[in-house]
Amino acid sequence: MAGAFGPSAERHDNRRRIDRLSEAGTRSRPVIVRVGQIYFIDTVDDLDRLVAVLPLPLGHLTDSSGPNWEAMTASGWDAVYVSEAGLTASADRIPIAEPSLGRWDRPSILWLRPAYGLVTP
Repeated sequence: MAGAFGPSAERHDNRRRIDRLSEAGTRSRPVIVRVGQIYFIDTVDDLDRLVAVLPLPLGHLTDSSGPNWEAMTASGWDAVYVSEAGLTASADRIPIAEPSLGRWDRPSILWLRPAYGLVTP
């Protein structure tokens, strides 16, 4: 189910960014075995859009400033990548009051479902 916010909206840039992520190289590293649908958070606008389109339900036990990961998976996304720029841009935000990446401590990928494999060179 892809729409204006769905995976097809981000597909054009995924391959370039995935290649950049895998350049570091390790003895065993996760690699994409199909084109994964990864949502990139590089700015606070990226984060705000994600939370506005996929908010947590009212009365959710966790704070309401985060996205609904289950709904994101159901919408066709495989993962979320938060860049250093995304972390820096949201550093001054208050996690309880507004969308924030306050609990993320470094650039990383949150896999919502398996869309990768492990290879050993």
